[in-house]
Amino acid sequence: MAHQSGQVPFDCHPRLWWGFMGVALLLFCTTVAGAAPANDEIANATVITALPFTDGPLTTTTTATTAPDDPSCVGNGPTVWYTFTPATDLSMIVHTFGSKYDTTVSVYTGTPGALTQLACNDDFQSLQSRVAFSAVAGTTYYIMVGSYHGSRGGRLLFWAVEPAPLEASVFGIIPHTAVCKNVSTGRQVTLSEPAPTWDCEAAGLAVSAGNTVTIQVLGTVEEVATDVGGAVTGMAPLSGSCTNVTTGHQVQFQDMLGAREVSCVAAGLVVQPGETVQMRVKGVAE
Repeated sequence: MAHQSGQVPFDCHPRLWWGFMGVALLLFCTTVAGAAPANDEIANATVITALPFTDGPLTTTTTATTAPDDPSCVGNGPTVWYTFTPATDLSMIVHTFGSKYDTTVSVYTGTPGALTQLACNDDFQSLQSRVAFSAVAGTTYYIMVGSYHGSRGGRLLFWAVEPAPLEASVFGIIPHTAVCKNVSTGRQVTLSEPAPTWDCEAAGLAVSAGNTVTIQVLGTVEEVATDVGGAVTGMAPLSGSCTNVTTGHQVQFQDMLGAREVSCVAAGLVVQPGETVQMRVKGVAE
């Protein structure tokens, strides 16, 4: 297929005195920088084998292209593709929360070149997009992520999930308090001595898809714990932190890479049994 040329996301500037190695570097940089993503074409769509699924944020669409038969969803380029065939009937959400450019997302059935659009969205949450649909067992769904009216791509964070309540859980600590906050509305709920897993919405927090939310828990490291951490559902986690309140040591998760479960110790936090730890995560409700 013919394509529109992609833009190179970075340049290499070798100097003449680099000699042979400099030429080799130039050729290497040009090849890597100009390569389109593996799922640039619908024929090479990334297969989603199980939910939840996350792709990115090391994925970039800056060099993605637009094929002549790519459908339109508020424009269509540059595009990348995903495909999913569920084994059972289910509800499904796909979104691009946390991406760094103006995305669109759309869902199709049919076959390449003869697609039927089921859903299309632009700017559900700021410049990021989201669609929800009912998926039928045995039906193949094609998901296209594009950019608004053909504008330049960028760093993509793509998610495919089933609907889930806004829940959090912890391991390695005995939780004393948990605070769930809807930053978009300013409302929060506080749970005293929650179970290791708790549901923010069941506790009274009203949340809508696209709201910015935070969950914070304070607890004591268990006597036999060798690790502490937590997990979330119902939100796309984008940043977080773990703090040893006893020692003042803190580690930051500035980019959670789509992770729904994190280990504070693996991130570098040093803890001892009996010390007080605070964990916090911020993200977007799905």
